[in-house]
Amino acid sequence: AMQFAIPDRTVLPYFFPAATIPILLAILVSPGMGLMAAVALGAAGGFLAPRGLELGLYFTLTGVMAALMIGRAERLSSFIWAGLAADLAGVAVVVIFRLPDPTTDLRGMAELLGGAIAGGVVSAGLAFGLLLLIGNLLGITTNLQLIELSRPDHPLLQLLLRSAPGSYQHSLQVANLAEQAARAIGANPLLTRVGALYHDVGKALRPQFFIENQIPGHNIHEQLDPATSSSMILSHVQDGIELARKHRLPRAIADFIPEHHGTLETSYQYHAAMQAAEGNGDIV
Repeated sequence: AMQFAIPDRTVLPYFFPAATIPILLAILVSPGMGLMAAVALGAAGGFLAPRGLELGLYFTLTGVMAALMIGRAERLSSFIWAGLAADLAGVAVVVIFRLPDPTTDLRGMAELLGGAIAGGVVSAGLAFGLLLLIGNLLGITTNLQLIELSRPDHPLLQLLLRSAPGSYQHSLQVANLAEQAARAIGANPLLTRVGALYHDVGKALRPQFFIENQIPGHNIHEQLDPATSSSMILSHVQDGIELARKHRLPRAIADFIPEHHGTLETSYQYHAAMQAAEGNGDIV
């Protein structure tokens, strides 16, 4: 694209969305990778352009400013600010190099400044669109997706709220605790919080079997044999996996459903079965 846009052209190179790749790499990999991409693109642009120093700095600075400003891209406004940062950097380079140049007339200056502003805007918009596309194709869960999933009006969270309000409140409490724990150890707090919101969605299908949804003094498990009681408890994991598949939750969030339990026995039911068997573990 640079090979097409830069050689033998005067204004078009300034419309080129040079900050797109730095923004994407800063989000998907790290801010450092975004900065490295900006420098590499600046070097390539400077090599291709007749005014190599000017365009090289233009590409480098717009990419650097956008990559630094995008941060974790947790909100759509992050892309707006990244685009504005690229605009300011581009305008600054154009003014510094072209204003003292007697060969640049007022119209030419306006066209170059318009290109610099458009380049930043296009870079941010293109990065946003590509981020959504790459996330879907490669299974990468972006912060924007996580924020969307954390909204209380998500259909799966609404199902949990209506069917199992106790489990919904439990999930909110777990999400608050887990988010703080993740922040303390340097894990991804947003991913942890959203995963915790969905970890017990399987309880929405059989809410009456879980104590947080029961009326005090009415424990249905006291009326069931231990094997049936245990199977009802365990089923919320598989039910949750099926609900996650139905609602197309990203893999990173769906993994919280089976992974929030270990592989040990359901101790309440196991002890009840041992009592019924008079301590004979071979029967249980």
